[in-house]
Amino acid sequence: MTIKYYIDENGFRRAEVSPPYELLGWYLEGDVQGSIYTCKLLLSEIEKAKAGVEEEYSGTGNAHTITIKRDKVVIENELLNETKDCEMSQICEIPLPEFEKALTQWFEFIKIGQEELLDWVESQMKREAELPHIREQRIKRKLRESKKKKS
Repeated sequence: MTIKYYIDENGFRRAEVSPPYELLGWYLEGDVQGSIYTCKLLLSEIEKAKAGVEEEYSGTGNAHTITIKRDKVVIENELLNETKDCEMSQICEIPLPEFEKALTQWFEFIKIGQEELLDWVESQMKREAELPHIREQRIKRKLRESKKKKS
């Protein structure tokens, strides 16, 4: 699979992907766009899939539904109607390592000039990951306080 990343004459980020994986380029441009958060989220879901933590992740964006599985990623264009006039398939299956490589390259491409935002996104994701632990600590503290009041 060959991918060309560039900024077009209107200033939009583009990803041209060789057949039969054109939908990947459309997905990156239309759904992931310049979102560092979305890239980090998807890379996190890929790690979960590879580790077997989650069987699959699925989400729908602006025009595509993506399903990440342990061995592959399925991208389905929700707007494209397959007809005899349209040679392009509405569904694209990509081996997980190939998708991860493409997404990592897209992430490197879009994060240029967004380093401050990247730091903020990473701190937010870390905070979100800590929330269940913090809630658990608060509940335990409240239970201890409640037992002390009863004593």
